[in-house]
Amino acid sequence: MLRKNLPVLLAFLKKSKLSVFLFFLMMFLAQLSLTYCLGNYNYISRYEDSFKAIPGIENSIYYAYMGDVNFQENWIKTDINTLLSGRDGLGLILNSAYISTTEYMGNAVQILALDKSLISTSLNLKLSSEGIASEGVDENHNLQIFITNDIYRDNDLGDIVTLNINGKPISSVICGRYAKTACLPNFTTGSNAVNIYDIMSDYNNTIFIINAEESMLLTQQKIYNKSNLGFIIFSENASDEEKEQICRLLAENGYTYHSYTEIEKNSREETAARFTNALPLPLFVFSLSFVFTSAIIVLIMDKNMKIFSICFLCGLNRRKGYSLILIGFAALNFTALIINIILNFFLSSSGKTSDPFYTVIFRPSDVFYMTLLAAVFLLIVGIEIYILYHGKTYVEIKKIEER
Repeated sequence: MLRKNLPVLLAFLKKSKLSVFLFFLMMFLAQLSLTYCLGNYNYISRYEDSFKAIPGIENSIYYAYMGDVNFQENWIKTDINTLLSGRDGLGLILNSAYISTTEYMGNAVQILALDKSLISTSLNLKLSSEGIASEGVDENHNLQIFITNDIYRDNDLGDIVTLNINGKPISSVICGRYAKTACLPNFTTGSNAVNIYDIMSDYNNTIFIINAEESMLLTQQKIYNKSNLGFIIFSENASDEEKEQICRLLAENGYTYHSYTEIEKNSREETAARFTNALPLPLFVFSLSFVFTSAIIVLIMDKNMKIFSICFLCGLNRRKGYSLILIGFAALNFTALIINIILNFFLSSSGKTSDPFYTVIFRPSDVFYMTLLAAVFLLIVGIEIYILYHGKTYVEIKKIEER
């Protein structure tokens, strides 16, 4: 039917160029607004999922040293590992350290040391078959490295590469690769209202290694201030009194701390504030496009009565006539859908944005919601066509044209 009556369909679209363009524009804006909202939701979900993947995070505090760090002597006295060594109720101390910067394909690549538990539980990380050694060095004394997906793309897991760290070549094995942007703690912020957006960061052009004694000896690093910020994970059987003693000890030695509950509360407030600032415009555009769609459909139908008359003259019954008209709208609707999918896929892949909160993060599941939106708009079109033309004969349509 479509091939036989394609000239009628093309005449329908050509007859009212402005109205057809407006309909397409409304579809495009509605899809764009939806994907923008989904991108913000995906961003928040990824940060929350990555944060909650940290082992024992619900039974932890986030600490930050706010004392004098200008003198090494003062720092040694208040070092977190020395301060809390052997304390009852202490489980893990999770922190990080900047090691060095190397170069890959002309780009600077930072090297960070993280605790094994942070790397092993991070999301979107594909590990080699040998797994992660506790000291971050394999049996052949190669440094185990974990890389983001934009580094060593021509190498596979298990390949040996040479890292140049502070002028020294170090044999390293690719132990893990992130399928997407790595989302891990940055340990750089100790504000009074710290939240997950302060703690977590997206990493590109980054190599991670295990923060352990043997790996540090291999890289010949003397890490200073490595415990400036981080997480203290209490043991599972830690009593409230033991937790209070650790917190009191931190406060007495120049540290501030925030509980998991505080971080969650601050994160909810920050999320609400960002959504309040970011979403009114796309929601307004989405609502406006939804309302205007109905008006534009009526406009198109009124301006194309003669085209619909041709459907009857061509011998189409009412069902086929409805189908042909609906196909015309569907072509416009799904063209807008495809353009938005392609646009958002490339925006998501590029990762270029002025503010990471507004990054368009595109997931395959988003295609379902975008398709569902297109189907809803198409259903509106079908209902309006049915209401406007159901039961009307060719003669009745001609009378409407002559008014």
